Order: sequence, then C-alpha cells, then structure tokens
Amino acid sequence: ELYLLQLVQAVCFESLSTFSDKSNSGFTIVDMAPSQALGVSNSVAGQHQKMINSVDTADDLSMEDSAIVISPLAEFLIRRAIINPRLGNFFYWYLRSEAEDNPYLNQITESFWSRLSKDRGKILHDQIAFIDMLRAFCEEIKKLKDTTAKKIELLSHLLTTKLKVFLKNGSISLPIDPDIMVTDVIPEMSKVFKSSLSPLKIAFKTESNAIYPLMYKVGDDLRQDQLVVQIISLMNELLMNENVDLKLLPYKILATGSQEGAIQFIPNETLASILSVHHGILPFLRSHYPDKKEELGVQNWVMDNFVKSCAGYCVITYILGVGDRHLDNLLITPDGHFFHADFGYILGQDPKPFPPLMKLPPQIIDAFGGAESPNYNKFRSYCFVVYSILRRN
Repeated sequence: ELYLLQLVQAVCFESLSTFSDKSNSGFTIVDMAPSQALGVSNSVAGQHQKMINSVDTADDLSMEDSAIVISPLAEFLIRRAIINPRLGNFFYWYLRSEAEDNPYLNQITESFWSRLSKDRGKILHDQIAFIDMLRAFCEEIKKLKDTTAKKIELLSHLLTTKLKVFLKNGSISLPIDPDIMVTDVIPEMSKVFKSSLSPLKIAFKTESNAIYPLMYKVGDDLRQDQLVVQIISLMNELLMNENVDLKLLPYKILATGSQEGAIQFIPNETLASILSVHHGILPFLRSHYPDKKEELGVQNWVMDNFVKSCAGYCVITYILGVGDRHLDNLLITPDGHFFHADFGYILGQDPKPFPPLMKLPPQIIDAFGGAESPNYNKFRSYCFVVYSILRRN
C-alpha cells in the first residue's frame, strides 16, 4: 500500500506508443466478457499485431469483441487489487484521479471493474455516489455569493436533507480510509472555511460511535499534495523501523479527481493564528496542557511531541525541497504535534526569491527555550538522526 501510488504513476507513463514497440510481447489480452472472472494472459503474435495496427490507425484500442490490452505492471496491480479490498479501494481512486489526463487508464479501470465481485462493486458504487454528492455540495455552496454564515446554513440544510437520507440506506466505507464505516453525519459540527474555494469540513459518525472530520474541496489539484504526504508516510515508516518515533502526523489525502479531493481533518491552529491570539507558541501549549513544575510551564510529553515533530518535518521538508512556507501553512495541534500543509511547491520550487533551505521559524526556537536550551540541543540531535536514517535508505 505504501508504494501503490508510485506504481500507479508508473502505469500512467506507459503511454499508448508502448504498444507499437514490437519487443513488448508480454502485454495481457483481457476478455471483458462478464463470464470471465480473472482475465486471460496471452501474448499471441496475431493478436498483438492487431493491437499495433489499431494504434497506427487511431482506433479506440478495443479488440474485436470487447477485449483490451493491459501492460504487465497494470495486470499485476489489478490482480493484487482484486485480492486485497483495501488495496483495491486506493487503486480505483488513484486511477480515477489520473484518468482525465491518461485515457489509457480507463481500460485498466474497466478491466478491474469486470473482475470485481458484486459486493465489492456495490461498495465502490456507493463511494462514487457519496463523492458525487460531496462535490455537488461544494459547487452549490461555492456559487452562493453570500457571507460564510449563510454558506454554513446552506451546508447544514444540504447535509440534513440529502446526505443524512443517503446514509440511512446503509453505511459507507470512506474512500480516504476504507476501514472507516460512516453511518451518519453531524451538521452542527460541520462548517465552510472562509476561502475562495469554500472547502467543506464535514463531521461524520462512524460505526464505532467515533467522530471522523473530513475536508472536501473542489477547484484545487490535490494530486501533488497526495504524493508528498504519501512520501512523508513512507519516511515515517522507515524511521519507525529504526525505532525512531518523531510523532509525525502524515494526515490522509485522497485526490478523487484532477481538481477535487478529500483531506483528513486534524484539529489544529496555524502558527499565524497562535501568534496573533497567544503571542507565542509556549502560551498556546500552556493554555491546553499546563504544568507549573516544568521549567517552560508545559507538560513534558507535549514538549516532547513538539521538539520531535519539529525535527522530523524540518529534515523531511529540506529533503523534499518544500517551498512557499509561511505562518499560515505551519500547523500545531493542542498536544504539541507540529506539521506542514499545502505542498504546491516542492523539489526546490518557491515563489519567494532566495528561500532558506531549512525552514525553521525563530518562533519555534523561542518555544524550545532559546538556542542555548536543552530542547534545542535535543532538536539538533533528532535532526542528525533523521537525516542519517533517511540518507541510508
């Protein structure tokens, strides 16, 4: 699952010109007939030649009876996605988000659908209807040229009259995390963010009676953010394998199209908001987890979360070359977890001239207790350990 997104990206680069390469004899001919459950692996020269001819004549790449050609990598991923429902969930949505730019992916999606069981197919159909509804809500609210309060009122009405009714027909497996089964929506805990895109935050009730807040936005390409967060998750896994837990929070992102997607909402405050209201990070942490016995007045485990997560994200954003950092996309949770959002600029790209390679605001060093403090020395030590482990991998 950790590498699935990269593998789907690799499939995207298997362009149709690949079929005209006569050395590619390993492509799979898949019969789309309903009676066929697992597809047919075949590389008969005559069939392959037909495929080449159809590419040359700009045909729609369909065989005489509804057969299609699938590359070896795509075939491997389809078979794994059929076996593993969780993998299948992400495989479908990764393909869907890239399909607009890569028509070839539609054939892979069709082949995947043709082999799904009825139960698995119904789960995906329900997810598609669910996402279509969220998109419609976003577009309707965005069209409303009124105050944020009026938009929230409209959202509450839509959730009550449409989404609640939809969820009464049965629980939905969330596309962003298929292990979470949603049974109801909580309109009073949902809101519209003040932004030109009017992204929605919708609070769902799960089968375990927990609350799962989800953001949904239309008009923004989240595919790059999805890839960066997935790489951060992979880096976190590498660190955990070395028994280094840096309290990272790689929140989930799922692009459900080229200009839309869902984001797991983690309660947080931006650094800009914290400095405006509390005039410092320490007062913010003290307001949630005070401890008069500690030198900085914050409970020890909260400061530990803060120092470790700062070190982790500092090194990771340096390695990935994340740009456009400002106080509105640096976030802190009440229990001290520091993390980044908005990865529109990566690999050294930055709208600002001469940006620093290491993104470490002075307010964070102040929250450690200064450049001479034990916390700052711990931070430096963690940075060295993280960089060493990631470089080794």
